[in-house]
Amino acid sequence: MNSLPFETKLISNFPSRISFGGYLLKKKGNYSIGAEYNYNSTGCRISSGDYSGKYLFDEILISHSMGILNSISIFSLGRFHAEARVSVGINFSSIRLTEYLQVFDSAMSSSPSFHSSSIYITPGVIISYVFPFMRIGADVGYYLESDGIFTTKTGEKGSNKTNWSGLRAGITLGAFQKELFRKKGKKKDK
Repeated sequence: MNSLPFETKLISNFPSRISFGGYLLKKKGNYSIGAEYNYNSTGCRISSGDYSGKYLFDEILISHSMGILNSISIFSLGRFHAEARVSVGINFSSIRLTEYLQVFDSAMSSSPSFHSSSIYITPGVIISYVFPFMRIGADVGYYLESDGIFTTKTGEKGSNKTNWSGLRAGITLGAFQKELFRKKGKKKDK
């Protein structure tokens, strides 16, 4: 904004957003291990406009995280269960910059994109209520990410880095495969 020769307004500045994801776990006693995937997105917008034209600048930041999820049961009380978890994986981020300038009848635009990869680790805790074939829970954790330096499609390194680190809280819904696909009349596995 400081480098522009006219005044602009910051409309959106990388707000927190809802992320989506899922995981598959294999349980053995009190320990579970599996794979996870998460999608995150946020962005920034700067704009300006008057009778002579308009200016828009958008930054759209997206990440796809894939990793290994480890979980260990720490206590059970009836149908309530608590688990300590840690995820380790790789985060693929991309950022697209879209700049548009219109002055009277003339307009120009550009839309470069950059990519990065980084390592992440997410320690956390989940508390859930278990039904016969599914469970619902709430989890909280902290996402720690190594620096992911953005590069162009041609491999040129930039000066900007990713920073997805921060507190994470979520709602988890899960289904138990054995219970969903159990044949009628067969006794429950113990």
